[in-house]
Amino acid sequence: MNKQLAIPAILLLLAIPVQASYISMTMTLMVPQIVSENEFNINVTVVNSGDEPAHDVSLDLSLPDGFKHERVYLGVSHPNMENVVSFKVTADETVLPGTYPAIVKLHYADANSYPFSNVGPIFIRYKQPTAIKLRATIDAVNLSAAGGESPLTMKITNLDEKARQIKVKLHLPDELRTPEAEQTVTVGAKAIRSMTFPLETLGALAGSRYSVIATMEYEDDMHYGSYAQGMASIVDSVAPQETSLPSWLPMAALAVLVLAFVGYQFIGTKPKRGKVPDRVMTPPAEKKSEPAQSPSVDEEPDTDQQAMERASAKKKEKKTKGA
Repeated sequence: MNKQLAIPAILLLLAIPVQASYISMTMTLMVPQIVSENEFNINVTVVNSGDEPAHDVSLDLSLPDGFKHERVYLGVSHPNMENVVSFKVTADETVLPGTYPAIVKLHYADANSYPFSNVGPIFIRYKQPTAIKLRATIDAVNLSAAGGESPLTMKITNLDEKARQIKVKLHLPDELRTPEAEQTVTVGAKAIRSMTFPLETLGALAGSRYSVIATMEYEDDMHYGSYAQGMASIVDSVAPQETSLPSWLPMAALAVLVLAFVGYQFIGTKPKRGKVPDRVMTPPAEKKSEPAQSPSVDEEPDTDQQAMERASAKKKEKKTKGA
């Protein structure tokens, strides 16, 4: 048993409000500053500051690989009464010295057996703490009570001089879910990496707000860990995201069209300097030959007598012209 629990020099305190109709639950988490043994306790104080009892109150831990614990059942939490529970945690021989993020989840129900839950973070500094070289932020997100996914955006900053392969895990209350709770990403040295988780509700009531937590871990010769915390709000409906254009963009597009039109007119009508425009040569019109007229069908050909008379008349006409 870790003797630091008897008279802890420094305690990590964290109050996490969980609100429902006439029930307000608060957790205060206590862990030794440094855990020097492979067995230690995490103490949690639960207070219901509402005006009606919370039923079926229980607490659970989400611990990194190598740590073991047992779930704690509290039962009924009456208004304005403190309830202290203790988790006995064991670390096996595979656990490296370092800093580990852990998550405490609180479950309870109202008088109508409607379930509620919430999550809260805590650090376990095992044997030798390591510097926290990861920073992250989680954007607030609105989720529709009617259902449907919304993206939860997270940005990770690696303050280390080396690129790191980071295991990211999203911890949610029971009323929320994601199909991709665990992801592994590589963040470059002194770099920032964005990632998203698809998030949706599981019967959460409109008007509720829930804490969401993402833990980040990687190992070198020691273990390094951190966490980020965000907020998910349940609303009646989520408005579709609209892509807004800059106000100056339509005027700029119009100006470009006008300049293009003027330029086309100027270049298309002005001949190039030093060059005579090509003269267009028109080919001469072809003289159409008239088809030979064929004798009319009604005309009869000359007889031999008529032909001889016609020839004799032409000879006389020539003689007369010659005299």
